Amino acid sequence: MTDSILSSTEEQINQLYKRATSSTSINVSPEVKWKTLLTCSNPSIQKNAIIYAQPLLTNGSGIEIMIKFLSDDNEILATNAVKALMGVSSDTHLMMKNTKPEVITSTLVALFNKVQETEHQKDILRLLLNLVTSNPLAQAFAAASGIQSLAPIITKSSHTELVFFATMVLNSCVSQIRETFEATPEICKLLSDGLNAKCKDQAMLLSTIYQLTANEKNLPLLRQCGMIPIIVKYTLDPSVDDNPVTLWSAIVNFLTDDQSGVPFIESGGLTCVLNNLNSTNESVLSFVLSTLVNLAQIDLAIGMVKQEIIKSPIFKELLNHLQSPHAEISYKSAWAISNLLSQDYLHQSFIDLGGLNILLNIIKLSTTRENTRQKTFGAIYHLTLHSDDMRQCIIDSGGFGIITKFLFSNAKEFAIRPILNLSLLDESAHAFIQGDTIPILIQLLLKDKQLQEYALMTLSNLALNTITNEHIRSCDGVNASLTILLAKDVNDTIKAGVSKFLAKLALNGKTRQDFQKGKGISLLKKLINTTKDTYLKRCLKLALTNMSYPHWRDLQSEKVPVDVSEQNHRKIVSAVTRLPTKEYKVSYKETLSTSPKRGRMMSVFTNPLRDEEERNPKRLTEPANRRKNSGSPDKSEAPGTYRSPVGKDVEKLKEKDRSEEELAEAQKKYKNRTRVAEELLSSEKTFVESMRILVRKFQDPLLAVSKSHRPFIKAEEVRTIFSVTEIIYSYNSMLLQGIENKFQNWSPEQLIGDVFMSMGDFLKSYTAFINNFDQCKAMLIKCRSTNKRFRKFLTKLEKDNDVTLDSLMIRPVQRGPRYALLLEELLENTEKNHPDYPYLEQAYKKISGINSYLNSKKAEFEEKEKLVNATQHIRGNLESIILPHRQLIKVAEVQYAKDKKKMVPGRVFLFNDALMYTKIQTRKETLVQLAHYTEIVSASKRFELMIEVQPKHGDTVVFFFATLAERDSFFNTIDS
Repeated sequence: MTDSILSSTEEQINQLYKRATSSTSINVSPEVKWKTLLTCSNPSIQKNAIIYAQPLLTNGSGIEIMIKFLSDDNEILATNAVKALMGVSSDTHLMMKNTKPEVITSTLVALFNKVQETEHQKDILRLLLNLVTSNPLAQAFAAASGIQSLAPIITKSSHTELVFFATMVLNSCVSQIRETFEATPEICKLLSDGLNAKCKDQAMLLSTIYQLTANEKNLPLLRQCGMIPIIVKYTLDPSVDDNPVTLWSAIVNFLTDDQSGVPFIESGGLTCVLNNLNSTNESVLSFVLSTLVNLAQIDLAIGMVKQEIIKSPIFKELLNHLQSPHAEISYKSAWAISNLLSQDYLHQSFIDLGGLNILLNIIKLSTTRENTRQKTFGAIYHLTLHSDDMRQCIIDSGGFGIITKFLFSNAKEFAIRPILNLSLLDESAHAFIQGDTIPILIQLLLKDKQLQEYALMTLSNLALNTITNEHIRSCDGVNASLTILLAKDVNDTIKAGVSKFLAKLALNGKTRQDFQKGKGISLLKKLINTTKDTYLKRCLKLALTNMSYPHWRDLQSEKVPVDVSEQNHRKIVSAVTRLPTKEYKVSYKETLSTSPKRGRMMSVFTNPLRDEEERNPKRLTEPANRRKNSGSPDKSEAPGTYRSPVGKDVEKLKEKDRSEEELAEAQKKYKNRTRVAEELLSSEKTFVESMRILVRKFQDPLLAVSKSHRPFIKAEEVRTIFSVTEIIYSYNSMLLQGIENKFQNWSPEQLIGDVFMSMGDFLKSYTAFINNFDQCKAMLIKCRSTNKRFRKFLTKLEKDNDVTLDSLMIRPVQRGPRYALLLEELLENTEKNHPDYPYLEQAYKKISGINSYLNSKKAEFEEKEKLVNATQHIRGNLESIILPHRQLIKVAEVQYAKDKKKMVPGRVFLFNDALMYTKIQTRKETLVQLAHYTEIVSASKRFELMIEVQPKHGDTVVFFFATLAERDSFFNTIDS
């Protein structure tokens, strides 16, 4: 602004002052001059003064004076100052040049609360509307309780224009500082009351709610104040809002908080989604899909409406949108499908709609955008995460070949995840070999740091399959592993994983043979001596132990074809399941059949998991001398038929110079020895199959979940639960190979005890399992009682495999006594001059040693099992309950009351060091309190059937027992 204009303006103001004061003197301060003009009784002079003030204020002159007038007791002066400042309020930097934001806003708020005239209030709100577009002024306004001062206007005023300006100020202020602004109960009440009062500017209030949801710290309070039902209500009837995107934006923000899922569903949120899932408004549809993306990640909310989702056309609409030409719609549809498929109960309805074929088509289309393809891979990953049925469905549909083509593309990180899950399926061996996927995985392991861990996990899973283990050997997987172990740029975690992978490859006898002939053993010893990491050293020792195990000539593995074709697929399945040679038949019947459920080839075991302990538990307790005279195998104990090699070898016994009695005794012993050896083989097959299921069907799927995007269990927790079961599985698999090898050429002179000679580390693993059994059980109980998703997943695994995890985990404990019985019988039926006798004697002594240790732990096991069985179904944090020293003494059902409140049904548990009680509800029992005896201040028998217990921490509890004897028994233990 030019000096001439300013000079002219000042001259006009001086003339106006002379008129107002009827004086010729203008020798006064600017503050006095302005105060005189703005409070003049002549309205014309006031109006002109405000007009003449604009050029000066715009130039920065007089702003401080006007702001000072805002707090003057003279309401006329203050409100005219508001009008004068209106013209320059849009330049907030000028306004704050010499005055702090807190001073400006607090003064205006105070003035707003003081004035009563509507027009003056409107002027103040107009001024504020301009000011709060500045972040510092918006923050200062909120801090000065400016938002609360708007509440009476918004909720009670009948003046439409005033309400409009008030809601505009509120929305602008919150919008400006939404990232940091923290809502208060008063603000939530203001918004709720304004909407319930049917304020004409409801759209602005709804927009304010959306602005508040931008700060995640506000979500709990907004949820508690009932904002979600309000938003859903207006979304179902959006006539109040010309822009429904605002409402959907608020919903999307709300659902970033898992706790918002249930109130959203209870308010009719799913109906909102379904009503708008076919919207023609692309912006609305985009936000609806975002809502579904967030909602699908909230398990509890989705679980409430799972039947509605299954019956609704939600997947049909999503699959249509997935093929949309609009990039954002297609991408978000793929994302929503992926998240929904993380719920396994939705898989079948999705497959029934042909969803899998659409996903595979989207992946292979060259026009598919990369982000959409990535989310589509995510959907297939979730399909393959939970069950073998879905994995087989991918294989049958040709999806495996489509997925593997992307292992060298930009989507490789997403393609390898479903491949990892597919490696959990035994029947996927054919696909992995036919598709040349194993060499690709080995290359990724060697050269791709990004995918190295996933490639290693996949190969480790495949190493537990007989066919793919052999193929890894033929693809030089052992040398690739040694290359990584020698590399200096690979971290110790990967090297530890590679060492465990090597230990699994050692399950192949030919691999062990090659490894022992080469420099592998010396190389591992060198690495063990030079490595400093404790965990890596332990894994290297495991690999060394397995690779050093005798390489029994595995005749069956030689028959496994390396070049696999469709024609010999049945041979592959036979090799996987280790069909016996023609010289004998095993103790379970094994056939190939077509599963009506999956329509594919699979192995059918007539009795895959029931070993001797389950079929005939009394047999284990019979003395050996009552069993040894049984001349022929007990068909009831060994379902199926077998052809014993005894008959053709009896003639060999006659060749020796023996009396008739000696010959008869020798024949009898040989028959019994053969029978016991066959029983050893049969039970070992059953035990190894049990361990295979424990590792492949329980541990590995849980480890896969721990690596997923939404893990419900940590890898450390999985390893704690399963302890060294994988090591036991590998040792026993190699032991089984040795026993099978002996039966290839069974004769009276054949040795079998020598296969037990390499049992040093083998027995250490059993001892470690027994020592860790408490921690295994405690972790399992903790996860079951506190982790609903784990409990649900485990129940599905147990149902799919027709066996409980608890029954599998006790098998290693039961195996030691079984070995002792069988070896004792072999000794008794082996002549002392037989070359096998010293081997059997040493093996029996080794096994007896571990059995002695097991017997010393027997009482402890029984006590722990008693504690576990009594508490495993209780909900709550049981981590502090299952302790090594703790023993359960008594349990009683009671009625109890805390601090004379109403009676509650429950149970009281009396331990050797503490008292615990629970609350029993319709379908669950919940832990209430645990009190150590040292924490109990007093325990008294006040009335019949009653004990009153007063702990140091918590309420006094009164227990009512069913009988007097039960009451006294509990009291005497507590009192002592």
